[in-house]
Amino acid sequence: MDNKTATIIVAIDRQSPEIAQSVHINKKPEDIGAGDQGLMIGYATNETEEFMPLSHSLCGKLVRRIEQCRKENIVEWVRPDAKVQVTIEYKKEGHDLIPLRVHTILISAQHNPGVSQ
Repeated sequence: MDNKTATIIVAIDRQSPEIAQSVHINKKPEDIGAGDQGLMIGYATNETEEFMPLSHSLCGKLVRRIEQCRKENIVEWVRPDAKVQVTIEYKKEGHDLIPLRVHTILISAQHNPGVSQ
């Protein structure tokens, strides 16, 4: 991928009312959730053995665990569609960014219709 030849398309639409109702409409601040997440893949870094950002590595491990829980019926209500977002807090030391802690983990998992919130 090259920044000089990449095509960037910005397509912003209004959030669907169904997602808005589930995510933030009439919710207390501590109950606000996430809408639909996109897939963000990082850049080469020495944060992990696979030279991917720590957040990406942790997301992959969590998604694989969700899949294992589904396939082995550890969590009987989980279905195949899941998304994970991990936010890392960093500290700047000179020119380096050092991971300090996992700030947030967000998991959206498809589930059987009978599962309530």
